[in-house]
Amino acid sequence: MLAADGHGDLASGLGGQTFFEPRGSEGLFPDVTLLGAELAARDDLGHGLAWGLDLSVGGASGSLRLPGLEPIRMRATEVALGASLWRDWRLGRLTLSAGGRVAFLWLGRTFDAREQLPPQYFFTATPGLTGAAAWRLGPRLSAVARVRASWLFYNVDENRSLGYADALLGVEYALSD
Repeated sequence: MLAADGHGDLASGLGGQTFFEPRGSEGLFPDVTLLGAELAARDDLGHGLAWGLDLSVGGASGSLRLPGLEPIRMRATEVALGASLWRDWRLGRLTLSAGGRVAFLWLGRTFDAREQLPPQYFFTATPGLTGAAAWRLGPRLSAVARVRASWLFYNVDENRSLGYADALLGVEYALSD
């Protein structure tokens, strides 16, 4: 429940995600197109403090490259559920935000049928940082740009943990005045 002076926002948008792979040529984590939504409570924890829950879904096609083998075509799918805590700085019609986020990330990939490889799935929690800029278009509507940088723990066969970033452009609607 929101405090008396708090208000809620609903944001949605389209963006992308890229992994900073040390072995980028392998294609373990292809760049993904994401569709996202976030429900936020602003000024609920104190003036300028906000928290939110977000959901992103996306996918991509790519190739897995392993030593000694021809590239293997694959389809990647991602679902991410995150919780963030951040601080807002209001500068007229512009609001800048910065804070922390933890996401629960489900990654899956399937391969061409001719490869006769089973589907693969991976689930992990990823800590990270978030930042946003929102430009108020009207009393309740804003254009928003959000970036996040996170760390994915990936220790399958060997330690291949890596950073990743996602960016989103969209709209934000204030649920109350």
